[in-house]
Amino acid sequence: MKRVIRLAVRKFEKKYNYDASYLHHINDHSARASAGALLLNGLSDYVGPNAEIWAGAALHSTQSTDCGPCIQLAIDRALEHEVCPIRLEAALAGNWEKAATVGTGYLFSVALHSNDKELSHMRTQIVNKFGTQALIAASYASLSFQIYPKLKQALGYDTTCQTLMIGQKTLSHKF
Repeated sequence: MKRVIRLAVRKFEKKYNYDASYLHHINDHSARASAGALLLNGLSDYVGPNAEIWAGAALHSTQSTDCGPCIQLAIDRALEHEVCPIRLEAALAGNWEKAATVGTGYLFSVALHSNDKELSHMRTQIVNKFGTQALIAASYASLSFQIYPKLKQALGYDTTCQTLMIGQKTLSHKF
């Protein structure tokens, strides 16, 4: 089982140009713990009917716990789902008008994580405009995209920051 997990993690690392040393570390010590960590991916993989809502929630969740590699992974995954790069950058910069639907997902995650009274309003707005499945996807993204950066931090693998890219464009502002 350890071998299969090691191969799956290497494939993931190669696909996203992502250092998953912490997952290899877990796998080296417990295949069961490693399998559990990988099963959590199911939550973050549920995009729902609107990838922009999901992407915005994923961006905020990751940005609130990471200084680069995991945010980059969230950006790359959003681009795979054809989320507008301009809206991703606008959400990261706090330009909600330009961020449009990505900003809605982002602000939902902000409200969720800060126990903001706006959460009820954001939840209703998402359900009314995009449906319950979009709310579920935003909820999963808001929660699950924090797991891996926090796991890296807990295990001491959070020492690498990086410049963020959206496609071939380097983001000039710091996160």
